[in-house]
Amino acid sequence: MRVNVTIDEDLKLMADMKYNNLSQRINELLMIDLDKSDKKAELVKKLHDIKLEEKIVTKQICEMEKHEKNSKNGEDNMQAVLRWAFEVYQRRGVLGLNILKNECANKKVDYTVVKQKLEDEEVAMVKYDAV
Repeated sequence: MRVNVTIDEDLKLMADMKYNNLSQRINELLMIDLDKSDKKAELVKKLHDIKLEEKIVTKQICEMEKHEKNSKNGEDNMQAVLRWAFEVYQRRGVLGLNILKNECANKKVDYTVVKQKLEDEEVAMVKYDAV
């Protein structure tokens, strides 16, 4: 297929001096230019994919940090409830299970775990409030 292209006269004269086959050079330059265009599209897509991956990884990191913070808070709360329970036990010689259950609920700590730990430490517990 043959196509006519318009080129400035002085540009044509300089190109004829530099290149043996101007048509071939124009075809080469067009191929390079079009290939760059394809590469640009590939790079744009790759950048988009990288940004998407970054968002996914950032979200995962945030979720892990949130979980770590909640775990730490849970451990801190567990320790606070245990300290409180030992203080009550030392003052009164007995710990009411109802009051322990309320304290666990207030601190969002698993009552059965706390109760088991206190039983392991042989803390005396009764089923009434020791207020």
